[in-house]
Amino acid sequence: MKHFIKQFGKCISLAGCVLMLSLMVQTSAQAAALDDPPPATFEYNYLDGPGVGFNDPTLIADLPVIPFLRAEVLERDFGIDELACTNIGFPDFESCLAFFFAHSFLGPYSQAQAEGAVTNFGENPGTTLGELRRNVYELAASQWAAEINSDVPITVQAKFDGVFVTDVASDRLDCTGTGVILGQAFAASVIANFEGALYPNTFYPSALANRLAGEDLRPGDPGTSFFDGNDDIATAANPILDDPTPACIAIGLGGGWYYGFDSLVYFGSQTDLLSVAEHELGHGLAFSPITLVC
Repeated sequence: MKHFIKQFGKCISLAGCVLMLSLMVQTSAQAAALDDPPPATFEYNYLDGPGVGFNDPTLIADLPVIPFLRAEVLERDFGIDELACTNIGFPDFESCLAFFFAHSFLGPYSQAQAEGAVTNFGENPGTTLGELRRNVYELAASQWAAEINSDVPITVQAKFDGVFVTDVASDRLDCTGTGVILGQAFAASVIANFEGALYPNTFYPSALANRLAGEDLRPGDPGTSFFDGNDDIATAANPILDDPTPACIAIGLGGGWYYGFDSLVYFGSQTDLLSVAEHELGHGLAFSPITLVC
């Protein structure tokens, strides 16, 4: 749980904290009333069409390699460029790169990266781009499931095809001078005044409401688009990082998504998908303010 508290501690509202902690930590009375529910289970409803996003058939061996990133990161993060390598006494720039990556903070894969092995994805067994993405999202869900309890499966709508949960975000796929939207997630529905609610006239994300009620309060079929059907969470990730534009490269996001299970990214310019997926699922569970202006 400490991992998730650290992950969300800077962005949750007081209401969101109270609601989420009620999902994570049961009082003895609640535990007795709910018969100590088992660990939660997650079920994904992948909404991408054939050949894109979570269904992208591109083989790992065919993924693009961006060799300049090794030199780019060395210069940006360590202040070492080709001239500095020569002055230090290295016979060539490649041996200089190999030395610094092998003795840097980049972890056990640093030597493999220095030798150009850029398609190692840290314990992820996927063989296609779509499989890599699905495997990371499944792992993120299993990590949340180990922390929370519910009798009712939590269903998640997920897209990786460039369509975000809201139209505003979908219009901001490309990088700007200051950053980019990596992903989004919301509760797909909210429910109030159900049997088992801790407070009256209070909206609960459906995953939390189902857990407190001990039953699926919105039974039905999975949706075919965001906020359609009886799914509990809607989430999306930005595919532009895997095909970076000049704007993304300019702000240090040219390395694409990292699909490893170990979060040991090769480059400072790579972005760890597992951390982003964990973060976004948290928003869908309750780490997000829900307000109505009347």
